Amino acid sequence: MRGNNLALGKAGELRVASELLLRGYEVFLTITDTGVDLILGNGKRLQVKTARVNRLSKTNPNGYVFSLKAWCKEGTPRKVQQFTDVDYLICWAVEDNAFFIIPTSYIRGKYAINIHPDSKKSQFVAFKNNWEIL
Repeated sequence: MRGNNLALGKAGELRVASELLLRGYEVFLTITDTGVDLILGNGKRLQVKTARVNRLSKTNPNGYVFSLKAWCKEGTPRKVQQFTDVDYLICWAVEDNAFFIIPTSYIRGKYAINIHPDSKKSQFVAFKNNWEIL
């Protein structure tokens, strides 16, 4: 399963980079996977999270769950990412082709964020496809 997650994650990075390039941003891909996935020409550091719709959820049907836990060595507990070296988290909701461009100050200390792209009540609705924030 992790292999599928890695492929989905890489697809998300490339999809977001493509979207940024089409919008006129200068984008740099990082080689190491240390938290920062993309760097913009203006110096903003981005991490990309990608999720498929979670149809089995009872609390968020047809919504997306973006895990914010950092990868770690097998056998050790996963920790919450601190996002100290990342300025924005970009969450790509694949089936809805929606992007949520979220300042990391809004999500520090969370294990995951749940997003339903069509919800007007979501705390993340203001960040949906809000590329201008960058």
